[in-house]
Amino acid sequence: MRASYRIVFGFGLVVCLIIIGININGSMTVTPRPQLTIPPSLGPNPELVEVTRIVDGDTIEVNYHNKLTKLRYIGIDTPKTVDPHRPVGYFSHEASNEDKKRVLGQEVVCG
Repeated sequence: MRASYRIVFGFGLVVCLIIIGININGSMTVTPRPQLTIPPSLGPNPELVEVTRIVDGDTIEVNYHNKLTKLRYIGIDTPKTVDPHRPVGYFSHEASNEDKKRVLGQEVVCG
């Protein structure tokens, strides 16, 4: 029984080392960040703009030609946090916080 634990532990250790990406010489393998490619469907002059504020989970504010502009994501609809005519939606704060973690201060493609 004790030998089977050693086999399982050894196998698990090997799998972990493979997943982590440690080479035989002990150095870590680092995957380079992929290059941003802008799809041609965005039009002839797509631009990178900085996200300055998160309005809610599906709306951001960007600095577009030195003017603050609100943009909505295409195909994403999250519960609202700022609609004065409706109560705050379930999981709206979680959606907004996730949006903040992912894009606030980042550059996004605007076309």
